[in-house]
Amino acid sequence: MAENDNEWLWYDENEPVQTSIRMDGASPQMDKAAFSAVEVVRAVPLHLQGKSDEAIEELKRGLQKGLFLSEIYSTLAQIYYEKQRYQDAADTFSKLAGAEPKHRTVHYNLAICLEKLGKNQEAADAFRRALEFDSKRSDARLGLAVCQLRLKQPELAADHFDQYLSTNSDSETAQFGKAVCAHMLNRFDEAAAGYKKILAKTPNSPDALANLVSLGLAGKDFGMVREYADKLLKVKPLARIALEGLAAAALASGKFDVAAQRCAELVKAASDSFEAQYNLGVAYQKLGRLDQAVRAYSDAIRINPNSEQAQANLGVVLQEKGDADGARSAYERALQIAPDLSAALWNMALLADQRGDDEEAAILYSEAVAKKPDWEEAWFRLGYIQLQQGDYPASIEAFSECLKRRTDWADAHLNLGLAYWWAGERESARSSLEKAYSTQPSSVEALRSLTALTVELNDLKKAQDYQAKLNKLGDRSAELSYNFGIAFQEAMRYEDAAKAYREAIGLNPTFAEAHLNLGHALKELGREQEAKASWDLAIATKPDLARDYF
Repeated sequence: MAENDNEWLWYDENEPVQTSIRMDGASPQMDKAAFSAVEVVRAVPLHLQGKSDEAIEELKRGLQKGLFLSEIYSTLAQIYYEKQRYQDAADTFSKLAGAEPKHRTVHYNLAICLEKLGKNQEAADAFRRALEFDSKRSDARLGLAVCQLRLKQPELAADHFDQYLSTNSDSETAQFGKAVCAHMLNRFDEAAAGYKKILAKTPNSPDALANLVSLGLAGKDFGMVREYADKLLKVKPLARIALEGLAAAALASGKFDVAAQRCAELVKAASDSFEAQYNLGVAYQKLGRLDQAVRAYSDAIRINPNSEQAQANLGVVLQEKGDADGARSAYERALQIAPDLSAALWNMALLADQRGDDEEAAILYSEAVAKKPDWEEAWFRLGYIQLQQGDYPASIEAFSECLKRRTDWADAHLNLGLAYWWAGERESARSSLEKAYSTQPSSVEALRSLTALTVELNDLKKAQDYQAKLNKLGDRSAELSYNFGIAFQEAMRYEDAAKAYREAIGLNPTFAEAHLNLGHALKELGREQEAKASWDLAIATKPDLARDYF
């Protein structure tokens, strides 16, 4: 299951750190001219009466007089902040900081505004300047740690969290931040201990529960996932990480019906979640609910059209449904996104195989092994197609590549032997077929081919030994007995030839060629009447044989 990388960081609806860092009040400081800030005196009551816009205008009029007063800037910035006009507040504090860089509170308050704007690097710099003026300012150190954490600098953040905790040991915000640092640094045991410490004081902390679910997912500890996901759902019934965790746990344990239920709940809670739609597709696919799987994968692709895995999985489901054209289109889109996606290439080749398009299948398997040279199954399929096409040298090369990677592959030895044999390299064929048989002595195909080749090589004693082993395996072939008959006949061993032809006829009484050749063997043995009877049977069985032969 894919995870949201930020799922275990800070949550917008909670903001535990932000709400615990507060702005300093302005400290009235008159300028050197001891000008009386009547604008401030007028503005504050207006603001307290809820007339903030009028208070802002009053303060602006004061600034327009051309005299710089820090208390006017501070008051104006604070009103902007309270009205959540954070950019205006930040701009005002920046002007004050430029004019009075040693102002006691300006850098800290500027940092707060920048942090609210999500400008974490600028906020971190401002918190750092606040610490330069007052190194004991712990709230500035906490703010700096939070910003560094959001900037994905957990090593730096952890140090500042530790310093903050040395004087504020009960701070749940800092404890949580330190645990997140450990989490980001893959120190999972330390992170889990930190989250559990928070739960000991605040059992329903949604952030701690959510991050423990995430830890369980990272470590594939699905018992842990279920424990904390169930607790989180009691606090937040539609918590996304909880539903994702329970779905992942169900998928991992093969409980696809439960996974489908959880993913469906997640889709309702977060219809734009690619992970939810994708995993829903996986669950439906595993359950054999192919139409629903197609819809789920299609929805996932709508959310993320560049997911090659969703495209490939959609292709698999369409292929299972018998929609070959749709499957091929999905695989092609997957390969456009990820040209090296071996699964899509393999499945496209299988589609070509299934419709009998050997030429395209060979091209696709060739592409597969070019991209992934150690892919032995692709080499095997390529070699088999080339063998069927009569391209024996290419087939020999492909099966040899198979055997470089898996030396005990009996079927590869067998097919290599056939390729050598049909290419006319009979001794190489014999060696490969012997390896096929020795690797898998129960292989009837290997033993049958080896026997036939040995007959062809006129090693009749060895061939008879192989035939006896075939008989023990329950395989008796009329064609093989016929070939023995021909070999014996060529060696002028007419009694053995006649016996072999009779074995062939016993296995296939309509074997006209065996009847014909039996007649020739009998004639050589001086048994003319039997020979004539055998020829008569041959012609009766296959009348055209008389015209073709005689």
